[in-house]
Amino acid sequence: MPPSAADRYRAGGHVVASSAGTLPTAELEPAVTQVLTEAGVDLTDASPKPLTDEVVQAADIVTVRHAPEADSA
Repeated sequence: MPPSAADRYRAGGHVVASSAGTLPTAELEPAVTQVLTEAGVDLTDASPKPLTDEVVQAADIVTVRHAPEADSA
């Protein structure tokens, strides 16, 4: 999921943001990709990535976004 791309877009390049998940999918959700692309968000480096200890330890701030639809997966 590319929330990090949207965060970078909203911050105007003033932040470094990344995104990872506990159960990343094989590809980005096409509808989300379309909406973000139409809004001008650069998704060049966006791809589902696993959340690892290294990712968390390298971060200054970690935010959690719960996806209720993932509860049934």
